[in-house]
Amino acid sequence: MAFKFRYENVLKLREDEEEQAKNRLAVAINRRETLLQEKQRLQDAKQDFEEHNSEHFAKGIKASDFAILNANKLWFKDELKRYEASIHQVELEMVSLRVALVKATQEKKKMEKLKERALNLYLDKEKHIETEMNDQIVTYQASKKKLRG
Repeated sequence: MAFKFRYENVLKLREDEEEQAKNRLAVAINRRETLLQEKQRLQDAKQDFEEHNSEHFAKGIKASDFAILNANKLWFKDELKRYEASIHQVELEMVSLRVALVKATQEKKKMEKLKERALNLYLDKEKHIETEMNDQIVTYQASKKKLRG
């Protein structure tokens, strides 16, 4: 008789739930990294823009160009705030996804522990049956020798 865990389907479900939680967290981490890279590129572009404009200031600048310059500075500032807000939102999402992953892992571990206990009970039962069979064989052989002797 082979060992079959009664709740194997539940264990498989828990394993799948844990894997899905890992995947959702990985997607969120990837999204955060992408946002951080895009924010860094924007900061670099802003730095280049400011360096380029400081050269124009040294030469002199028209009032109409000054208004465009301020509009561009405001755009960079707004975009950087938008990226920071998006990154913050993803980080909050990551916290909840980590909690969900921990819960899914705990549920899977519970089922694995139940399976381990069930296997140990099965092995103990099989060992007991084997011991009884050996005892019966020894008893049978001893009684057979008595009858002959």
